[in-house]
Amino acid sequence: MDVADESPIIKYPSGKYIGSGQRKVVVILYNALVKRELENPDSPQLTFRQTIVDISKSTGLGQRTVQITLSEYKNQGTVLSPNKKRKTPAVVDENAIRQLIHNFWRRREVPTITKILTAVNEDETLPNFKRSSFQKVLKDLQFEYLKKNRNSALLEREDLINWRRDYLRKIRHYRSQNRPIYYLDETWVNTGETHSRTWMDTTVKSSRDAFLKGLTT
Repeated sequence: MDVADESPIIKYPSGKYIGSGQRKVVVILYNALVKRELENPDSPQLTFRQTIVDISKSTGLGQRTVQITLSEYKNQGTVLSPNKKRKTPAVVDENAIRQLIHNFWRRREVPTITKILTAVNEDETLPNFKRSSFQKVLKDLQFEYLKKNRNSALLEREDLINWRRDYLRKIRHYRSQNRPIYYLDETWVNTGETHSRTWMDTTVKSSRDAFLKGLTT
């Protein structure tokens, strides 16, 4: 699989500064390769090493640079230019991070550490963190990785959401044509569609407390 286009490749000399722009291109190409493989499961699958070689040829960046960039992306959910200074947790807008995490629940998504870290690092108004330092921030904000109770909200997989949307579009189309619709089967709520453990905001003591703070429970 070749991700290179027909434009000439400019090879970066060893030791040359590589900014965040070039590193983000590496991530974009990597995600494009992953997406293509998911859409074509019967086609030959590239190894991680082959992926590094392909992206290196496409960008002109050294294979080691590509490997380091992808490793950072997988571990931290983002990439930074090597000399970018990280702001210390002391200047973090704690309320913004707290609201960002609660927004996952409002969208009926599970706020995993990877999702939260990616969202925070993509927010230009917030500092960038490594995974280890961000876990400390979560603890400082009194978030704990806890087992949820049996009354947890049901969450749906992305493929089921897309399937339902496609179904509703087709139903509306068929009804607009006055076509007969026959229901041959039924579905049910899968009580397993939830996570047993997740990051919980221990500062929220009750539903009323959450309402007053503009948060979720």
